[in-house]
Amino acid sequence: MTGSPAELMRVNLLEVFNEPDPDRRATVIAENYAEDVVWHEPDRVNHGRTDFVRRATELLAENPGWVFRPVGPASGLDDIGHLGFQWGPSDGRPPVVSGMDIARTSGGVIIELYTIMCYAEFGDVVQAIDALDADVISLEAARSHMQVARELAAYGYPREAGPGVYDIHSPRVPGAAEAADLLRLGLKAIPAERLWVNPDCGLKTRGWPEVRASLENLVAAARTVRAEI
Repeated sequence: MTGSPAELMRVNLLEVFNEPDPDRRATVIAENYAEDVVWHEPDRVNHGRTDFVRRATELLAENPGWVFRPVGPASGLDDIGHLGFQWGPSDGRPPVVSGMDIARTSGGVIIELYTIMCYAEFGDVVQAIDALDADVISLEAARSHMQVARELAAYGYPREAGPGVYDIHSPRVPGAAEAADLLRLGLKAIPAERLWVNPDCGLKTRGWPEVRASLENLVAAARTVRAEI
């Protein structure tokens, strides 16, 4: 069985990590991952299908009753697939973990998988971020409507910051007016001389046409808001 990078990302999340039956999970892994697949987690690297099956079983056993939910559609560009996710209780309570999977594919199977997980509420870690003493930090903020900017202001963060105004996890192109509205929200929390204009994150999984259109809209939004200051 082979699939496109986007379809493989859907299978990875919903038919492997949401599959409670170990035999069915092992079958899907055998059909959709290379024999020598490499899976990079935040704290370990798993080599080969056998390690993959074992570690997936361990991960699901750590939090019984939790489910993965996709955030936005799966996407693919060349041989790269991407899908954001949330992970948490299945009883309607808010998810505990958010993150993304990025995979490199070849011949219709996954040959390398990177899982990125974010566990913390930003307000809980802002002091540690301040201690990094970075000149500028870039943060995901588009989906939260600048919540992180408000938390930076509440903490009294003294340096420059770029809360994102372009949600790169979605193929949707943000309009200039939408980006301008987010920048105005950012300015309520961060002074203009310390506010950067940037996407939420890197653009590897996005196609050139949507990237170009989105960045052009970000530039237009910056010009509009700058003229209002």
